[in-house]
Amino acid sequence: MTSAERIRPRPAEPDADLSAAHPLKVARSGGTPTTGAGCAAVFPLRGAIQHYEWGTTGSESLLYKFARDAHQYAPTDDHSRTPFAELWLGTHPSGPASVLTSPEAAADDPRPASSLGDARAVTLGAFIGAQPGVLGVGAAAPTPGAELPFLLKVLSVRTALSIQVHPDRTAARLLHREFPAVYRDDNHKPEMAIALGPEPFRAMVGIRPLSEIFELALATPELTTILDLEHAGGSAVLDRPTSILPPRQDDAFEAGVSPLKHVAALLAEASSVGGAAPGDMALRTAAFRVFDCLMRAPEGVVAVQAATLLARLQADSSISADRMDPSLPVLARANNLALRLSQQYPGDRGIFCAYLLNEVFLQPGEAIFLEAGLPHAYVSGDCIECMSASDNVVRAGLTPKFRDVGTLLSILDSTPAPGSRFMVQPIPQPSDTGRPGLETLRYPSPAPEFEVDRLCMTTGSCDAAPVDVPSILLCAAGRGRVAGLECAPGSAFFVPAGAGVSLVGAGEESLILYRARSNPAADKQ
Repeated sequence: MTSAERIRPRPAEPDADLSAAHPLKVARSGGTPTTGAGCAAVFPLRGAIQHYEWGTTGSESLLYKFARDAHQYAPTDDHSRTPFAELWLGTHPSGPASVLTSPEAAADDPRPASSLGDARAVTLGAFIGAQPGVLGVGAAAPTPGAELPFLLKVLSVRTALSIQVHPDRTAARLLHREFPAVYRDDNHKPEMAIALGPEPFRAMVGIRPLSEIFELALATPELTTILDLEHAGGSAVLDRPTSILPPRQDDAFEAGVSPLKHVAALLAEASSVGGAAPGDMALRTAAFRVFDCLMRAPEGVVAVQAATLLARLQADSSISADRMDPSLPVLARANNLALRLSQQYPGDRGIFCAYLLNEVFLQPGEAIFLEAGLPHAYVSGDCIECMSASDNVVRAGLTPKFRDVGTLLSILDSTPAPGSRFMVQPIPQPSDTGRPGLETLRYPSPAPEFEVDRLCMTTGSCDAAPVDVPSILLCAAGRGRVAGLECAPGSAFFVPAGAGVSLVGAGEESLILYRARSNPAADKQ
């Protein structure tokens, strides 16, 4: 599948005069937009900001600073109590980015000028639909609207996001068909998160190794009580959430044996003299039983045990909700996280995921990749996030939103593994070796919809190597010019396929940009 074929048409949007969509000349009938000198143009973007409650408020939010420096808000505006959670840069209908234009170019734009600074705008999808040449070789004829296969975001996290997974393509199509109000598109949602700093980006990702879960549960009586429910009262004591998706087909397990005893038996067998290591299915089944028991435990039982846990953690002066120290013992780190989650979501079953999921601390530039079905939750900090163009989220904890526990359990990847398994190792790009002052790191992705590059301009000026698919550039640090356009933290640009991009730094701070694009090479793997 070519990058052009992955661009999906969508309903027509209000007409706009795209000939004035940029101070550079824009071709109106196919071809790549060009400047008067015949070079491909680069187009300034304005992203859609999402004010979810978990976002960092006002001037404390990196996202707010990005929006302010990119002239999306006046410095005098009072946003001290407004949460700034996500910046979306893409064509997803729930938050499409806009190509900035002159006021004359979109005189009928219904949005107030104050929300767009000194310029009006047309949506990026409408712009691409009218200018298919920006997609590169094989682009289709003009269409009323089009969607990029990827979505680039900036997140500024104050309180933990929900315990969640994302569906694969098959599940997404079925969920969207049956519940379009909840699952608003039919796409899967693999994603990558890259820490921005300056503080570490804190997240929970993937189910811990069984040995860790066992040791943490033995040291946490409140969790042990929950995980012993099935043994104490039989499986009927657990809730039975429904889902339109088929139930999991795991190995059978001995009835009446609690999840913890199941885990203990596996660990004992593996550690015995001549004992064989459990197979992957056995490990997944044991981990699933633990997670399943927590998710299906009666609400009243969970609330009592969560309150007991909170009281015990608060009484221990060595435990701090704000302490982020990867060098601490595993139990100390899990207790610190559980206290933080308890204070933010009292009584929620997601609190106990501090003991079941890996906690990771990403330093600036470090990244994790999240496949479909992988349980995770972002806890605090700032990050770049790139994903396939989807907003499908299946939630089960740490949220006031709809919880679809049955569906989450149906698609859960319960493979136990350390957090390091999900780290992404960036790769220096040899294409920039002949460009003094420019260093490019690629964050490889197995998903064909997206890949991310980090461009760091340390001195002077140069041209970044063009890519043969359309891309979006976001400035994360430094100031300068991109293709002659002013660039500051939060500035974003749409770059047509094959367009060269001149970079000029200003000041002593390095100019750092992230480039998101589709990943055609993944189709060939």
